Parts: sequence; C-alpha cells; structure tokens
Amino acid sequence: MTVWIAALGMLCDLLTGHVIGLDLSCSLLNGIIYANSSLFQLQISCLSNLVSLDLSISYINGLQLDQRTFETVLQNLTNLKVVSLFGVNISSPIPMNLSFSLRNVDLKVTNLQGVLTKRFFLLPNLERLYLSNNYLLTTLCWSKIFHTLESPVRCLIQLAL
Repeated sequence: MTVWIAALGMLCDLLTGHVIGLDLSCSLLNGIIYANSSLFQLQISCLSNLVSLDLSISYINGLQLDQRTFETVLQNLTNLKVVSLFGVNISSPIPMNLSFSLRNVDLKVTNLQGVLTKRFFLLPNLERLYLSNNYLLTTLCWSKIFHTLESPVRCLIQLAL
C-alpha cells in the first residue's frame, strides 16, 4: 500500500515508511547537483528504496548533474526501475555499470556524450529507452548491436534515438 504526498512529490510505502517515488519535475530545480555534497550523500542514503525518480524539467531552468552524481543515481539506487532526467544537463558519458533493475530510462535532451555500447542494451529488465536529441552520443553499428543481443534483452519495447 502506498500514499502520494503531492506537496513534496513523494510516493511512500505505508508499510515500511520508505520513500519509493520522487517526482520533482515541477519543482523548478536549478543549479548543479554534486555527488560529493553532504546534502546529496544524505539524500541518496535515505532514498535507497527508491523505485521511481523524475527530475525531468524544462531545460530553461538549468538543472545539471555532474558525472559522478549521474553515475551514483544509475549505479547505486539498485531498486530504481523508472528514471526520467529529460532536459537535465548531464554532459557526460553513460556509466558502464548500471543498476539491473532499470526498466524505463528517459535521458532525452541531456547532452549525453561518448559511445553507447552493446553493454547498455544488456540490462535484463530494460523495456523503454529514450535517448533522442543527444547529438554528442554515438554508437557502434546498430545492426551489429541488435543482431547479437541475447534473448533476455529482447524485452525492449520502445527505443527512441
């Protein structure tokens, strides 16, 4: 059983009291979130049960995640299934090691950089992946990636590049 606390953008599990959903998409956050800040470290430790995270915003507001923060979110929140960072300025590569629990990933218009390798598509639960409008993100040959994917990975339902 869950309860939605709209004023705080939180979804809480009533049985455990854990925050399992965080929607800050309308909070007008701006500035840079650094992984080494004490506030971020405190928040990440308190949000270890998070299943859904939405920081998507209009890029007019200017929220930025440094590379280490981005990696921490995608690697250390091991229960995270849905993440939306649409419009958040990340300007870094996609981390090599990601949480296997990820199902829906929205990274549109985030200024991702580097090469998107086959490894990213090997996430066993990945169903939806949105990467459009990341002009500095490249990939290996798509046909090679999709022809060599193993059967458990074929649960990918939507892919937007």
